[in-house]
Amino acid sequence: MESPSSSAVTINTPRTASSQLTPSELSIFPAFTPDLIRLAELAGSSLYSPPVSPRGAETREIFAAVGKGQAFFELLEARDLSLVPTTGSSEGETPTGSGRIDVARCVDGRRRTLLHQACRSGNVQVAKCLLFHGANASARCRDGRTPFHNAAASTRTTALGLLKLLYEHDPTGIAAVDANGSHVLHLAAIHGNLEAIQWCAGLITQPTGKRDALRSPRPLISRYMVPLGITSFSGRNILHYAAFNGHLDILKWLLGDENPRRGELALDAMDANGYSVLHYAAMGAPLEVCEWLVLEAPARNQLNLTARTSEGKTIVELAAGRPASIQHFIRERAQIHGFGRV
Repeated sequence: MESPSSSAVTINTPRTASSQLTPSELSIFPAFTPDLIRLAELAGSSLYSPPVSPRGAETREIFAAVGKGQAFFELLEARDLSLVPTTGSSEGETPTGSGRIDVARCVDGRRRTLLHQACRSGNVQVAKCLLFHGANASARCRDGRTPFHNAAASTRTTALGLLKLLYEHDPTGIAAVDANGSHVLHLAAIHGNLEAIQWCAGLITQPTGKRDALRSPRPLISRYMVPLGITSFSGRNILHYAAFNGHLDILKWLLGDENPRRGELALDAMDANGYSVLHYAAMGAPLEVCEWLVLEAPARNQLNLTARTSEGKTIVELAAGRPASIQHFIRERAQIHGFGRV
């Protein structure tokens, strides 16, 4: 696992990721060492085919069918294939041998299961089917991702339903982080899934073992299953991710009166490289997000418009290359804060 100290690098000397990301993928967060969470930040991840193809033509075909509506069920019927849990497989038998598909051992080149693929594609019906046949809701791929992570990164219409489905099968899976320390909340913020965030924030720990998120009279943050301010190993929290990706509705809810847990978040929070929420907004968000953070956000007085990152970069410098309207707004507001021309 990567620690914050190991991920801290300068903008001018980025390290090469072991996953060999393309230049367009690396540009998503130009200020940081590219890590595996960047793959999930690609828009339209449900349409993004497995980066590493599964071994074997039949297995590749099965994975491809999972992301195409009813195609998976049609393939099972056409090939007379049946789904079986691992316990039903003979020792040494291939994951797709003898007319059967082992729902746990049928994986792609990065050890992603069919359930990972179904959740990433937003295919709720296939996910239900796989779970019914014994799929592991908390199975980890080589990147440490579980189906919970992929569900949070699916479409806005399917993310919440998939998370509830997985939670019903394994409540503890909602707390998992991947090899970069990225939590389900982070993926939901990246992909703009506000309802998923609100649902996760309301989950209550049940000492009795009950799975339902019932309200408890205890006024303790510890009673919640998901820590709202959880950070990745690079120090990024849900505000950083929502700001960079321009999800104003998420920022407003997280910091607004409608969120009973807003006290767990600080607008001036820095990541491991000294980047604030406003730094992230300057690098990636549209103008309306930058304007809201500076002019309207609760606790906006916490923001320092002239603060420098650990690499010495100011918000104005990080906004270079952004639309002229954003550059002008940030420069103007920095000047108003009494530091003259930046």
